[in-house]
Amino acid sequence: MPSIDPTVFRATFSATSANRPALWHRCTASLYRYFVSAVVMLAPAMDSRAALLLETQTLWDGAAPELFIAPLLVNRREERGELLVAIDQKTGAEFVEVEGLARELELGVQRSDDEIVLTTPLGPARFTAGEWREIDGQIVLPLALAGQRLASPLTFDRQLFALAIQLAWPPRAAIRPEEIVKPTAAAEIEAGVANVSFLRTEIVHRDDRSSNFTSALTDTGGSLFGGFWQTRVRDYIDDDPFIEDYAWVKSAGSRRYFLGNQTVSLTTLLGGFEFTGGQMAFANRQIGLFTDQVQQGQLIANQQGAVRTFIGEGPPGGIAELRIEDRPVARDIIALDGRFEFRDIDLPSGAVVKIEVWVFEQGQEGSPIDIQDFSGFNTNQTLPAGTLLVQGGTGVDGNLIEDPEIELDAAGFVDAQYALTDRLTLQTIYQHADEIDTGFAALHANLSRLGFASAQAARGEGGLTGWRFELDNRQQHIFWRGFAQRQPDGWLGREGKTEDLFGEAGWRFNEMWQVSLVGRDFESADERFDFFLPAADFRPTDRLLLRGRPDFDGDYTVQGFWRPTDRHDFTAVYNEDESSAQWVWNFADRDNLFVQAIDRDLAGERLGVTWRRSTAGVRSLGFALGALFGNSKPGFLVQGDYEFMPGLRARAEVFRDPFTKVPGLGPDTVLTLSLVADFSLGGGLGRGAFRRALVDRGAITGAIEPPAGVEGKFDLSGVAILVDHQIRTRTEQGGRFSIPFLPPGLYRVKLDLDGLPLELHPVKEQFWVQVTAGAVSHVVFATELRLGFAGRVTGTGGCPLPRAALGVLDAGDAVVGRVTTNAFGFYRIDNLKPGRYRVRLAGDEIVRLEVTLDNEFVFAQDIGVDLPCPGEEDR
Repeated sequence: MPSIDPTVFRATFSATSANRPALWHRCTASLYRYFVSAVVMLAPAMDSRAALLLETQTLWDGAAPELFIAPLLVNRREERGELLVAIDQKTGAEFVEVEGLARELELGVQRSDDEIVLTTPLGPARFTAGEWREIDGQIVLPLALAGQRLASPLTFDRQLFALAIQLAWPPRAAIRPEEIVKPTAAAEIEAGVANVSFLRTEIVHRDDRSSNFTSALTDTGGSLFGGFWQTRVRDYIDDDPFIEDYAWVKSAGSRRYFLGNQTVSLTTLLGGFEFTGGQMAFANRQIGLFTDQVQQGQLIANQQGAVRTFIGEGPPGGIAELRIEDRPVARDIIALDGRFEFRDIDLPSGAVVKIEVWVFEQGQEGSPIDIQDFSGFNTNQTLPAGTLLVQGGTGVDGNLIEDPEIELDAAGFVDAQYALTDRLTLQTIYQHADEIDTGFAALHANLSRLGFASAQAARGEGGLTGWRFELDNRQQHIFWRGFAQRQPDGWLGREGKTEDLFGEAGWRFNEMWQVSLVGRDFESADERFDFFLPAADFRPTDRLLLRGRPDFDGDYTVQGFWRPTDRHDFTAVYNEDESSAQWVWNFADRDNLFVQAIDRDLAGERLGVTWRRSTAGVRSLGFALGALFGNSKPGFLVQGDYEFMPGLRARAEVFRDPFTKVPGLGPDTVLTLSLVADFSLGGGLGRGAFRRALVDRGAITGAIEPPAGVEGKFDLSGVAILVDHQIRTRTEQGGRFSIPFLPPGLYRVKLDLDGLPLELHPVKEQFWVQVTAGAVSHVVFATELRLGFAGRVTGTGGCPLPRAALGVLDAGDAVVGRVTTNAFGFYRIDNLKPGRYRVRLAGDEIVRLEVTLDNEFVFAQDIGVDLPCPGEEDR
């Protein structure tokens, strides 16, 4: 319950004195409210929902918000506790208290002056100052924004007068995990100590008029000696395979160990380098506090590195474009499992930059269907007081396996961080790479309402000194961020100096308006520019967003996003190089129509119309048919993709783009064939979900195994699998399931019998399963056939014989079931194994029926007996 003075609670609704509505509106509203109050008071036993109205002295734009206490409905079924709901009287926007929401959904919550983080089973949901409001000290979040960040639609149902949320993750267990008493003995199913648990291969073949090539990228991993290992091999078929990365990692208490190859990047000023050798991280706290959020290429979490890897999801076969400060720097074709990856991206201007990935459908480049924000801020890099965190490594500079004949130079580093207070952390680094010794020192400070500041300096070869200063503050209305850095000529062997001064300061008027001024003064060996320009975001409704701001070198990018209905999306983008507009009509659950126009400076104009149908699971065909026209030339797009089994997908595509030109021949036609196999290998092939980040996670796979002879007869999909009493997944076609990314531990894995075909009965319905980092534990739910038969018992003349007691005997004359007919003479008996059975009347030795059960339920097993029916005895 919110911490508001209970004396202000009202059992009736009252109007606010400020900003009163029109008389008619006030009268009808008052009558409605008093009617609700009367119903609540006069009919307390009725199943209706009463709402309490709270009073507050807080004013939003001159008017006090309406406050209610409403129950929380989860997935329209389970009712949780009551939460505070606030409604802005001017805009009608709805808000919910963050502390109560976190409590009822059992989410972790961390709050600072400039950020609130809710920890969910799917990862952290972050809210920055200016996105929330306060009421008498309570923080409230906009319902729409909270639902969006939690990936769980959150609405205020005015008919039920309740908050309704549709969770994206399984709801909490009826029995809390901490209440589950786990066995002290060994697990029934143990994870392997040395194995290959994951395999992901992506093969792409591309053929056009000028060339053709085939490439393969394979990731493998598994458990080994209490830790886990990973490798990545890239193969261009014509050349020898290249082992890009290989690593073995183990976490134990306060330490973490690494042996292998990776790109090391400790901080912006020191850049990054390829490293092969051993590493160790140590903390005077549990090392897991610094490993759960690691990105690819990191041993412990570090947001300050100059080299980053960005991984996300988009439409298979589409294009992902990485943009840094609105400047495209890399493009990637999205794999069939929906993954894209930009690996080892150098961020020369530091961590305080705008980093986005624009996601496009294939053939619909220009207007993105999604913009994913990867912008990194060094906000609150301070550690808890007294925390010591050290990471060090020694080895060689380069890839030892791929360059065994080359004499590699020695390399090493030590990175130590110590928190003097909760708001002040000292960091020092020594690094030897590329035969250059560099020292680094930094002071990271949390300045409370003034934001976060970081001062960094490094001294390298020849006495060269580089430095960097950062400042970031995001409050409810005012915000600013900026940095200044200098790297002299010859810094870490680079030519030319780099000086960069960036700053942005702005004001959030409300949820609708945000304006700022953006300035930059940049100079390097290649370019020089400076600007000071305005930027603005305008969101008049939740369905319309207009945005304009200068990019890295001062050119404007203007974006517009409008969703008039749930089935229509309009997007428009303009920048110095091109302008585009796109309309997407989702006219069915699986069908979309794309209409797009692009005007690209170097390529010309193009209009396209494409119909797409998405796949509907395993063995379902997805396709796209598109017509394109541009530069007075026609084009087309034909796609088809198919998933043969969970984890194995293939796609074929023929694309003629009027933008691509072959001299003298016109647009080129490109054929692309691709295959993605992503499997978990624990005891069988299951759908995989391989992650390259060095996180201590394992997986559970399994299958429902039907009895011999009836494979394929029953639909085993959609059966719920419970882990520690929570539904974590459902079986796919064939009864297979996969539960990835589980922390190491012991779990109770159970089969939901309600979803199992009636003819099948599990030999054992639950197991205690061990999960270790990098390993896959495989569970098989073996089943037995449980059949039956049914029919009608009739008496003399064929009349139904009610309440007749029947006994069922097996081949050994043992009674295996008893049943009594109903008022119409019908009977039914279940839960019998396949075999031969005989039926007798109770107290009678005469066999009235013989039945053979093979693999299905048998009906119409009627029995006639020479007995009078009720009412006929006296005739």
